Amino acid sequence: MLFQYNLYFVILSVTVIISSTVAFTAWHRRSTSLASKPFILMMLAIAGKELIRATRDSDRVALIIMDIDYFKILMIHSVIRLAIA
Repeated sequence: MLFQYNLYFVILSVTVIISSTVAFTAWHRRSTSLASKPFILMMLAIAGKELIRATRDSDRVALIIMDIDYFKILMIHSVIRLAIA
């Protein structure tokens, strides 16, 4: 597959870049909030998931995406619990 000609790859690559940038910025400001570490992990999980989706090519990758979805749900739940507590 020629990635440079695939619009789907370009859109998901932009998502990876934005999520990674937000995680990097949150890492530098991690001392200002208690929920920054779960937020950083969530953004890195999103970046990893979209990177895998952009380059997926087999059923094995689809199983990895399902595992990452489960991890992302757990991270979102953790962030919400920390925000409420």
